[in-house]
Amino acid sequence: MRITDLIAAAILITLSLVCLVWLIPSFTAPPESALDLRPSFMPNLAMGSIFLLAGLMFYLSLKKQEIGEQPLDDEEFGGEASGFGVTELVYLATWVFASMVIMVSMKFFGYQIIASLFLISMMFYCGQRRLLILALVGVGMPVLIWQITWHAFSIQLPMIKLY
Repeated sequence: MRITDLIAAAILITLSLVCLVWLIPSFTAPPESALDLRPSFMPNLAMGSIFLLAGLMFYLSLKKQEIGEQPLDDEEFGGEASGFGVTELVYLATWVFASMVIMVSMKFFGYQIIASLFLISMMFYCGQRRLLILALVGVGMPVLIWQITWHAFSIQLPMIKLY
């Protein structure tokens, strides 16, 4: 039994239940007409999937212990796997901070500008140095997502506010 798997599964089960029982029903609007899907359909589907997969992960972790299987070393890290440490905490804090900055700045500068800047900076950070690829993907993907959300789902993403 891997205690990490059990803890992760328990956290995911708890969070998905909180979302399914309280968060989604409390903060989603009713459908606009009788023919529309409820706005809570996709979040419920996502959280239900997480709940089922986390339950399966929890069950399989317990079943390994009953059979007496010794867990194999982690394929990626081997015997050096140490779990969650200071480095991972710094990475998590960095992503949380970046997400907060993105959400706040999207309110003022709009989705397309912020998504393009963030995508280009992440691609550059990950090693992409070809300017043509950076420009095409960094600008093209946010525009494509903007168009899909509007034409397929009738959702208007945040736009730049000109005062």
